[in-house]
Amino acid sequence: MSRWLKITAWSVGGLLALILLLISALLVVGNTDSGRDFIVRLTSRLTNGNVQIAGIHGSFPASLDLDRLQLADDDGIWLFAEHISLRWSPSDLLFRHIKVETLHVGLLHMERTPLPDKEKKPSTTASIPHADLANLTIDKLELGKALAGDPVSLVVKGSAHLRSLQDMTAQVTAQRTGGNGDYSLQLQFDPSRMDATLKVQEPANGPLENLIRVPGLGELSLLARLSGPRTAENIELTLDAGPLRGRAQGTINLVQNSADLEYSLTAPRMTPYPDLTWQSVDLKGRFHGPFTTPAADGHLLVKQLQAPGGTQLAALDANLTADSSGLMTLRAGIDGLVIPGPQPTLFQDSRLSLDASVHLNDPKRPLQLAASHRLFALKANAITAGEQSASLDLRLPDVAPFAALGGQRVRGDADIKAQIKYTAASSGLIAKDALTSLTADATANIDGGTAAWAGLVRGGSTRLQLAGSLTDKQVSIDRLQLNGRAISLAGSGTAGRTDAQELNLKVDLGLPDLAKLSPGIVGSLKLTGKVKGPSNSLTADTDLTSTLSIHGSPQGTLSATVHADGLPKSPRGTVEAHGDLDGSPLRLNVSLEHDKADIYHAVIQHADWKSAHADGDVTSGSDIAQAKGNVRFRMGQLSDLNRLLGSTLQGNVGGTVALTPVGGKSHAQIQLDAKDVVTGGITTNAQVSATGTTDALDIKLAAQSPAVAGEPATLNSTVQLNVTAKELRLTSLDAAYHNQNIKLLSPARLSFADGFTIEGLKVGAQEAVDYGICDEVIGLEPDSKAAAAAAEH
Repeated sequence: MSRWLKITAWSVGGLLALILLLISALLVVGNTDSGRDFIVRLTSRLTNGNVQIAGIHGSFPASLDLDRLQLADDDGIWLFAEHISLRWSPSDLLFRHIKVETLHVGLLHMERTPLPDKEKKPSTTASIPHADLANLTIDKLELGKALAGDPVSLVVKGSAHLRSLQDMTAQVTAQRTGGNGDYSLQLQFDPSRMDATLKVQEPANGPLENLIRVPGLGELSLLARLSGPRTAENIELTLDAGPLRGRAQGTINLVQNSADLEYSLTAPRMTPYPDLTWQSVDLKGRFHGPFTTPAADGHLLVKQLQAPGGTQLAALDANLTADSSGLMTLRAGIDGLVIPGPQPTLFQDSRLSLDASVHLNDPKRPLQLAASHRLFALKANAITAGEQSASLDLRLPDVAPFAALGGQRVRGDADIKAQIKYTAASSGLIAKDALTSLTADATANIDGGTAAWAGLVRGGSTRLQLAGSLTDKQVSIDRLQLNGRAISLAGSGTAGRTDAQELNLKVDLGLPDLAKLSPGIVGSLKLTGKVKGPSNSLTADTDLTSTLSIHGSPQGTLSATVHADGLPKSPRGTVEAHGDLDGSPLRLNVSLEHDKADIYHAVIQHADWKSAHADGDVTSGSDIAQAKGNVRFRMGQLSDLNRLLGSTLQGNVGGTVALTPVGGKSHAQIQLDAKDVVTGGITTNAQVSATGTTDALDIKLAAQSPAVAGEPATLNSTVQLNVTAKELRLTSLDAAYHNQNIKLLSPARLSFADGFTIEGLKVGAQEAVDYGICDEVIGLEPDSKAAAAAAEH
């Protein structure tokens, strides 16, 4: 036993000796020139340059003098101080006591607030040490323009003694130099009594108005006083801000949680903040009794309010009442509500009514809310304390106004029900170990008119069900189910809230009757999709099966699979399809590969159906202007498409595309031939050839028809296409029809970068030029008269 005691004694002694050695070394280092230089360099290195100090003097560490302290972030310096003198007792730290005799700062300049910390730090509950600051003096406190509107300077003096939140004293005064402005705070708290006084007096556009971001308040005068024992604290509040007047007075019992207060706030037309204005504000009320069963009433009337972002209202009229049973109710009406967005007047023509009630003496704080308008009716119930929960029922008698917000023309009605439950070990909406669950059930009878999806839901009830949950680590969708007249959709999955953002999603889609989408289609479709992996490298798989008949074609079965990896940054994958379409086999195999050099390689292994065939491969980097490869396609009989398209096409088409790198750019050679193409009773042969790069592609077009309205016609033209600039230059045009020769008299420019414009178009027929002249730029808008006139030219 004595051996272990000796070992322990030597260990403790050695540790104490090490601590004493470190303290001695620190004292030596801090009191030598080389050591102080080392502290300056080390401070900068440990803070990545965000904290800089210069000129350490005095006796380290109890009597410190510092020439300059500088704090910075990614946007530069936000605070600096000069001529700092600190006299304190470091040894008191051993007893958790911060004892400062004097802290004097010659100049403290704060230009702006620091940027928020990017790193998420875990929340902790800090204990309060015993602290004494006997004398604080700042000869010159400068607030920069970003904080105070106009730069200001103040003299600050103060002292503070803190033992706990219930035992403290403080006295701080600040006076503006070179202008009016006085600020003072005095407080003295002990376990039985609280006394505090806050006084503020400053002219219009003073620093405080800008600090609280309401620079239009006007001349500010504030007196807030709290005095008396905790069982009967007297409260007095007087606020004058320009023409605004605010008053509150009475008593509050902090031991028995009761109060007897009267309050008022009146303001004429004001603009305290940019884009925030009102015609008048009038608030009056009283509160008497315990917090849980008070007798209270209040009335608020706001006229012609305009808020930042575009929200407006003609009037807000609200009444608050409470009785001895603990029931507090709020009834409010909003007239002339204008909201931001594509339909700002959606709620303007009808009053929005709000009714809410809460039982203050119930530990669960149950809340009931009802909101009504011509366009909707909402009812909600919530438990706001303890294990929180809420349920709501939203009824939309006409969904058309809300669908119009998304640019959809939909008629019908909808009913939405939802429930939310929240449990947590600590407070906060998404606190650690918190679980928020959501279930929703929506039914609707809607008609999408001529929209492509309208047939899937028309003529029946559509139901959407959702069940999911949210924690601090993950979002989960346990069930997503949509059932309509001709559609079924089911989904589930999880999304991580960690740095990797891991996803695991699954979707099943069924369309049992494709005729609901289009009367010319008979059959069904089933699709299954899965997405997995971190958000920066996802894997997706899709399987599709369809039985299909189009315009009376033989019904066949088509199957397709899509596999992709590395989404979205480095996509690679394959698309395969096979089956029967219009009584003939279809085969498709396309692959995409992506390597570490950011090179993409797309290959069409085969694409065959009836007389149609395509194959080829293209390799490209991030810049398509350096692409290379070959693609070939042909359709020997255009009539193969007639049953699917409902057309009467004849003839054949074919072509090739060749891309070859030349001088760092991709040089393209494109050839397209159309032979004996018959449509609309007109037979045409056409040849298109193109050579060049994407910013200078020379295109030649030649077309011939033996009979257009009984007369032969020919057309020859050359153009140059600049894909990068989205510009096309028409350099020549020569057409012959019905004994007339039409020529381009001068080059013309067509731009499709921003809309569609034509510049300098002149064509002539025989000796005349009155076939159309466009000497100026013409902007073609859809369905405009200018577009129609240009088309005639």
